[in-house]
Amino acid sequence: MMKAVQRLIVSIGLCVVGCGAADVGAQENPHANLSPSAIDDQISKWVEAHPDLVLKSINAYMASQQPNLLSFLASADVLIDSTLPGVGAKAEQADLTIVEFSDFNCHYCKEAENAVRTKIQEHKTIRVIYRDLGFLHPSSELAALAAKAADRQGKYHEYRAAVFAGQKQTGFTEDDLRSFAKQVGLDVPRWEADRISEPLKAGLKADMDLIAKLKVGGTPFFFGWVPSTKYGLISQGAVTDETLEAIIQDLRNGKAS
Repeated sequence: MMKAVQRLIVSIGLCVVGCGAADVGAQENPHANLSPSAIDDQISKWVEAHPDLVLKSINAYMASQQPNLLSFLASADVLIDSTLPGVGAKAEQADLTIVEFSDFNCHYCKEAENAVRTKIQEHKTIRVIYRDLGFLHPSSELAALAAKAADRQGKYHEYRAAVFAGQKQTGFTEDDLRSFAKQVGLDVPRWEADRISEPLKAGLKADMDLIAKLKVGGTPFFFGWVPSTKYGLISQGAVTDETLEAIIQDLRNGKAS
């Protein structure tokens, strides 16, 4: 994010220095022959003289990079996919659905597991859908594909639990992922073929394209949706029993968190 902000400041400065011709009509741009160091000096002076404009531009840029609830609401039909693995009430019986975007290398996603399990026991009409992403570590994508392959054998949840239990700071190796498959009793040759199959890769790419469009930049990320009222909310970051309960109550009450 800081690099993006730095590029934004430079862009503002270059516009000030390089767009001078717009102010003088057909006259030659007086800054055209400036050296790089002279341009840097001009930009620095302009930034120092206009901190309010720079701050306004930075704030506007950062706001544009944040997830927007309206974008999620517009994509609700895509996000609430009944074919995806989930826990809690059955899709047709749920009156409230929460989509959790997670990464198997995310420590906070691992911690969120207990809170999710607790809440679906307390609230019998809630369903939580899992969308596994692959951007925190090179092995995150491999783990997400491995879990999708386990889902084809009806053992997504067992595999998910095994992966989170085996989470480590260095990420997962191929041997780790294979060990989890054996641990939960998968048909390993079939699992091996499925996890490198084009349909699963295409599915993960579609998910990654979707979260890029929705500007999800971290995990865990939650999108809550109440179909009867068309009301939703988004929440990013670590959750506890208490914070997840607050999200549920906000959805029930139809007010923003």
